[in-house]
Amino acid sequence: MNETQELITEILIGRPETFRLNGADYHIYPETLGSSVIISCMLENLDLDGELLALNPALEAMRQAEVHRDQVCDIIATATLAGRDCLSKSLMRERAGDFAGLGREDLAELLLLVLNRSKWGRLSELLGLTEEQEETARIARLRAGSSGARHYGGRSIFGTLLDQACSRYGWSDSYVIWEISLDRLRMMLCDSVSTVYLSEDERMKLNIYGREEMLDGDTADIEELRALTKG
Repeated sequence: MNETQELITEILIGRPETFRLNGADYHIYPETLGSSVIISCMLENLDLDGELLALNPALEAMRQAEVHRDQVCDIIATATLAGRDCLSKSLMRERAGDFAGLGREDLAELLLLVLNRSKWGRLSELLGLTEEQEETARIARLRAGSSGARHYGGRSIFGTLLDQACSRYGWSDSYVIWEISLDRLRMMLCDSVSTVYLSEDERMKLNIYGREEMLDGDTADIEELRALTKG
């Protein structure tokens, strides 16, 4: 499988990262909208160096494990609790205690697994969806300026993600927040099929010419997918 196929398979299956500690199995689950918001708030309590994290993630993770050991344990613990369980402070504290005896390197490795859970950004880039979204935004700006139309809302995840998912698929907000993986949700929304008809004048203003491309939705090899899901 190439990288695109691997990412599609990972997001589709949603298999957690499993590790063993003191004879027990722990699972770092794919992030949901709810767990993502919780962990994002927890990460704000760390003094993460974004540049160092991009340049040498292992070194920055080890620095965090040394300087903010308790907070790192809390973050890992939250990522290993499924669904609404991550709302429970008592469960989180109990789980964090399981990791208290780990060395700096082990904590750093687990922290990186948590930080690198999201795959949709890379997949979106590989599929060309990032460019498509930029193009769609350009079209919207052009038409807003010429038609006098005004758009309201869409200033937070309530309008840009939660409302779209609930309205389009008829899901409850509880399902969207706590059950479906955030990567899968984002890919479903940003890769949904849509058509925009442009006039010749609009094409000229936007410098967009006859590019008709659509990726086959069956990108992942079905047989490989079956093999991965066996057992």
